[in-house]
Amino acid sequence: MVKRIPFFSVFLLLTFLFFQAVAQSGPTLRTREDSLLIKQLQSVSRSFYGINYPKMDSASRVYLAEAKRQNLPPQMAEAHTYIGTANLESGELGEALIHFTRAHAISDSLGSGYNKAVAINNIGATLHKMDQLPQALTYYRQAIAGFKAHNKPARLGQPLYNIAIIFQDLGQRDSAIVYYQEAIQVAEEQQDTLSLSDLYNGMSNLSFEIGAEEEGRLYMQKALLIGHSIGDFSRMFYPVLNQGTQALKAKKLKAAREYLFEACDIAYAMEAIEMQIDVEKALAILDSTEKNPEQAYLHLANWSQLTARKTQEERNKKIQELQALFEHEQQSKEILIQNTLLKQQRTNIFILLGILAFMVILVLALTRVSEIRKRHSFMMLKMNEEKDAMLHAVAHDLQSPVVNIRGLVNLLAESANIDPSEKLMLHMIDGELDRSDHLVHNLLDLESIESGDLEVHLMPVNLPEIATQISEKYRQVAHKKRILIETVWPKEPILLQTDPSFLHRILENLVSNAVKFSPSGTMVKIDMNLESNQIRINVTDQGPGITEKDRSKIFGRFQRLSAQPTGGEMSTGLGLAVTKALVDRLKGRIEVLSTPGSGAVFSVLLPC
Repeated sequence: MVKRIPFFSVFLLLTFLFFQAVAQSGPTLRTREDSLLIKQLQSVSRSFYGINYPKMDSASRVYLAEAKRQNLPPQMAEAHTYIGTANLESGELGEALIHFTRAHAISDSLGSGYNKAVAINNIGATLHKMDQLPQALTYYRQAIAGFKAHNKPARLGQPLYNIAIIFQDLGQRDSAIVYYQEAIQVAEEQQDTLSLSDLYNGMSNLSFEIGAEEEGRLYMQKALLIGHSIGDFSRMFYPVLNQGTQALKAKKLKAAREYLFEACDIAYAMEAIEMQIDVEKALAILDSTEKNPEQAYLHLANWSQLTARKTQEERNKKIQELQALFEHEQQSKEILIQNTLLKQQRTNIFILLGILAFMVILVLALTRVSEIRKRHSFMMLKMNEEKDAMLHAVAHDLQSPVVNIRGLVNLLAESANIDPSEKLMLHMIDGELDRSDHLVHNLLDLESIESGDLEVHLMPVNLPEIATQISEKYRQVAHKKRILIETVWPKEPILLQTDPSFLHRILENLVSNAVKFSPSGTMVKIDMNLESNQIRINVTDQGPGITEKDRSKIFGRFQRLSAQPTGGEMSTGLGLAVTKALVDRLKGRIEVLSTPGSGAVFSVLLPC
C-alpha cells in the first residue's frame, strides 16, 4: 500500500541528511553526532504517542532508518514497536502485525526475553483486534509466561484482563471469571486503583450476565468506592450507568430511572460529552420502554446534537494539535541545530540550507492548516445542512400518521359502544396527539422561517390591538393558575409596518411562556413604548428567572433549561427558537433581562 508522506516527514528527512552530511567531517564528530541524532529521533517518535499516531508512524520510520544505518538492533526493535503501535491505534492491523513480528524477531536474536514478551503481548493485542481470538489467547499466555519469568508482575494485568474479555466474548464465562480474578489480584498487589476500577466494572457486568446479581452489585459498589476514594467522577459514572442499564434490562423501570438520572447528573456536572451521549441514549431507550415517545424523542435529539458537537470538537482539536505539533517540530529542529553549532563551526552553506528547510516547512505547515480549516468548515456546513434536512423530513413525515391516528380516535369517539373510561382514554390520546402536532408544526415552522421559505408581508398594523387579542386569549388560562395578566399601553393606536402573522406568533409565544413558567399568585405584564426609530415590547413575569448557564442557550433548539412549567404544561424546547427566528426575519432583535429568583423580562425591538 502506497502512503502519502506528510509534510513534517520532509523536515525529519532534511534533519537526517543534515546530520549525515555534518558527520562526514570526521570520525570523532560522527560518533557524537550519530549518538545525538538517534536520541533526538527516539524522543520525537515517543512524543507523538497518544497525540497523533500517523505522525508517530512517519517519525518512527525515520528513526528505524537511522538505527539501521548505525546498525543498532535494540533501537531497530524499538522503532518497529513504535511503528506497530501507531498502526494498531490507527486501525492498520496488517501493518501493525508485520512490525510487531519484526520487533519480536530482533528481540529473540538478541536474547532479550523481556522485550520479546512485550512484542508477543503486542502481537496478541493485534490479533485480538483482528478477531482472531484463539491465536490471540495463545500469544497472551506466552506473554504472561515471559513476564513471570522476568519478574515483571506489573505487566501481567493487561494480558490477564484481555484474556478475560476474550472468554467473556466467547461465552466461556467460567474461564473469564478465573482470569478476571487473577487480574484483580495483580492490580490489588500493585495498588493499581485505576485498573481495579475497570476490572471491578467488567467483573460486575459478567456477574450480571450469569445471573449472580448480588455479586454483580458487590463489584459495582467496589468500583464506585474507588471512584469516591480518588474523587474521580468518571470512575463513578460508568458503574452507575451500568446499574441503570441492568435495571432497564430487568424491567425495573423505577430503579433504572433513578440510576440513569444520577448518571445524567454526573455527566452534565463533569461536562463530559461522551458520558452525556451514553446517558442520553440510555434515557431514550427508557422513555421508549415506558411508552413516553415525546421524552424519548427529546433525548434522541439531545443525543444527535451531542454527537454532532463531539465530531466538531474532535475536528477542532485536530487543528489545534496540528498547530502544536508544528511548533514542536520547529523547536526540535532548533535544538538539533543549536547542539550541532556548539560542537563545530557551520559553514554558511549549511546555515542557508537550514533556513531554507525551515521556510519550506513553515509554508507547508501554514498551507496544510489552511486546507484543513477550509475542509473542516465545508464539512460542518454540509453536516448542518444534512441535519436540518433530516429534521424537516422527519417532522414532515410525522404529519400523516398523526392525522390518521386523530381520525381513528374521532371515529372511535363517535361510536355508541364505548364506556366513559374508554372515552377518557380517547380524550387522553387526543391530548397527546395535540402535543405531537404542536411539536411537528414548531419544527416545520422553524425550518421554513430559517430557510426563508416563509415570506414576510409588510403592512400597517395596530400593535395594541394585536397585543389585546393575545392577552385576552391567555387570560382564561392564566386565571386557572391564579395569574393576573396586566396590559399597559397608550389608548391611541401605535402603527407598525410589519407582518401581522409574524407579530401575532411572537407575542403569543412570549405570553404563553410567561404564563407557563409563572407560579400561582403572580402577575404577567405586557407593555410597549416608542424608542427613537423602533418600538420596544416587553413581556415581564415573576417566575424563577433564568440562570447564567441557561442564558447562553435559551434560544437554541431542544435546550434543557433549569426552569420547568409550573402547571405540568408541555415544553418542546422550540418556542423561543421559533420566536427569535421570527424576530430576525422582521429585522428586529430580542433581549432577555433576568436575575435568578426574580422573574424575567423578554423585550422585542422592532423597526418602525
